[in-house]
Amino acid sequence: MIGLLVNGLSKAVGGYFEHSAKKAKAKSDLKIAEIEAKTAVKKKIAEGKVEWENTMADATKDSWKDEAWTLCFIVLIIVSFIPSLQPYVAQGIQFLSTFPEWLQWSILASIGASFGLKSIGKFTK
Repeated sequence: MIGLLVNGLSKAVGGYFEHSAKKAKAKSDLKIAEIEAKTAVKKKIAEGKVEWENTMADATKDSWKDEAWTLCFIVLIIVSFIPSLQPYVAQGIQFLSTFPEWLQWSILASIGASFGLKSIGKFTK
């Protein structure tokens, strides 16, 4: 009788510990799965960013946009050194400052995108 009681108690205690171990393993597995999911999301974001940058670089490979802006700046700089044209350059630049702010930012964004500047938003007043 005592053997039967000890055997039953032993099974009950063993079942409790087995259940506790399974529960702890399930919690551990869940945490690992959450960490792996977060890591996968971060990898996808990083890969997407790299993929997007590569796609944009490939798309601009045959583009004249960079060269057009470069030529504009070269002409502007050269004309600035010609005394008879300096008032016109100054007037033109002053006129650009009268544009609405959204248009000024659009121009800056276009130039920034052309030259691959991602931090154009850092150039605030």
